[in-house]
Amino acid sequence: MPCKKCKDNKYKYGNTGECKYATKEECEKANPKKYNKMKKYPSPIGKKTYEEYAKELKEFNLSKVERVELSLVGDAKSIVKKAQKEIDGLDEGENIFLNAEDKYEKIRDEFLKADAITLASGKRLEKIAKEMQDIKSEFDKIGKELGLDYKDVKEYKDLKFYLDTAITFSKQSKEFSKKIRKYLK
Repeated sequence: MPCKKCKDNKYKYGNTGECKYATKEECEKANPKKYNKMKKYPSPIGKKTYEEYAKELKEFNLSKVERVELSLVGDAKSIVKKAQKEIDGLDEGENIFLNAEDKYEKIRDEFLKADAITLASGKRLEKIAKEMQDIKSEFDKIGKELGLDYKDVKEYKDLKFYLDTAITFSKQSKEFSKKIRKYLK
């Protein structure tokens, strides 16, 4: 067995020896019978000496730890690649959401504006329709009293047309506002 370096930078003889030698040479001198003979004679594996075999093993073969580490490196690369793909997907999804959220906020603002205008105009139109109804009623009352037919008078026709339109639009403004508010929930 050759002398091996320990974690505390001392040396020990073989795998099970005690880490008590300050240098490799000190370790080899302390175990001359075993190690020095092995250096000079062929190993049981072939015609090379243990020293040559140890050197060759170091140069050409990977230890179990190195193989495991290489396997782990491959696993790590593979899983990192998968994670990067999913992170990119999340990033793309977030960008789409942020873009849509911005558009939604603009549309929401437009809905709120449309609702405010619709409700305000609808209320004002309702008041105007009442005034128009009062004027039409006066026209009808005076026409009846005097025996006049206002159906052919342009202003009366316009009044009647816009009264009907105002009533229809006033009702529609309430329905339209309900539709808008459904989207704002």
